[in-house]
Amino acid sequence: MTGLLTNLFLLSHGANAVIALVLVMTSFRLYKRTNIRLVILMTVLMTSWMITNSLLILPILFTSLTVDSMGVSLIASWNIIGSAVVPAVFIIFIDAFEGDIDPKKIATAIATIMVAIFIALIGLSQGTEGVQTIAATIVALPEEGLITMRWSPIASLAIFPTVIACGIWTQRELNQSRIHAIDTKQISQIKFMKLGGILMFFIGPAFGIAGVVAVDGLGYLVIGTYLSEIVGYLFVSIGIIMITLAYTTSDAIAFLQPQRIDSIIAIVSTGIPVLQYDFSPKEHQRPELSLISGAITAIKAIMSEAFNVKSDVKQIAFDEKELMLNFKPLEEDIDIAFVLITDRKSSYLESSLERFSQSFIEVVPKQVINGIQLTKDEEAESIRLLRKSFGL
Repeated sequence: MTGLLTNLFLLSHGANAVIALVLVMTSFRLYKRTNIRLVILMTVLMTSWMITNSLLILPILFTSLTVDSMGVSLIASWNIIGSAVVPAVFIIFIDAFEGDIDPKKIATAIATIMVAIFIALIGLSQGTEGVQTIAATIVALPEEGLITMRWSPIASLAIFPTVIACGIWTQRELNQSRIHAIDTKQISQIKFMKLGGILMFFIGPAFGIAGVVAVDGLGYLVIGTYLSEIVGYLFVSIGIIMITLAYTTSDAIAFLQPQRIDSIIAIVSTGIPVLQYDFSPKEHQRPELSLISGAITAIKAIMSEAFNVKSDVKQIAFDEKELMLNFKPLEEDIDIAFVLITDRKSSYLESSLERFSQSFIEVVPKQVINGIQLTKDEEAESIRLLRKSFGL
């Protein structure tokens, strides 16, 4: 016989596992389409959440899993690790989302996972009693037909501060991201992610800790289980789902890709402009192609004369913007410069620029050297290659 608490437990964790599976497939398909590595972090996060929720319902489905069985101890140990993986991965995601990788935050994320693994292994090394003493609080409710598990006080002290720090960092980075939003849709998506972050990192964990206190401190097993396993998980799950949906449903490269990219320009070394494409739909003053071409030529000439530098310019950096450059030869002594204007450089943008420049020169007609402009079909094909190369 199962009671109301058990049915709610099954419904809560079962639905979380199914929704997480759908989001794993959605985000992975998005990654395969865009090749944006940031998207794969969402896949990892949802995979961890799916595994955790799936494992938690196994003791209900299989009566051979008892409180003192090693199977339950292994599930409880993973619950600790999985609970650390979610905020740790999200620290990395939200840090990369804005584009500035902070070594301290990355170290915090890695340390959180390592501490959780250490606590779980120490507990397992002492057998089932060690798991229940060190890693987890495992509760059996025979009248409900339910076995639940949550962080032990030790694990709570190790993981909960990271969860709160992650919540603070998330709100701070998303506030900064609103500055770079390119339209009202992105502003709404960022607001949606902010609300999801509040549920995921503040409200849900607060109920989780309340459940730990109710069970371990006050002995209220049923109330504590409702607080942490039903209410707490509900808020955390809603938060994770809101953030994932808001992120993976965007079509804008500036939202999916952490670096903010303004435009790309292709200029033949003779000074002839070939292509100019703006990634942002905002109305802004388009860069003067002749000025950019002249500036690049002048810089190359100065470096060649003054320092005998024969290689091409790769990057021009300012406080507000960076110009990433990629040169491809067209004919002898004539090349074409691809200039990507962005807020900040990244390895992703480097590879994307290389992919596009290589594919572009394979289709661009040689007549452009002589000043003949691209036809509408050639320009459309160039933009298609551009959007494909940059993962849009």
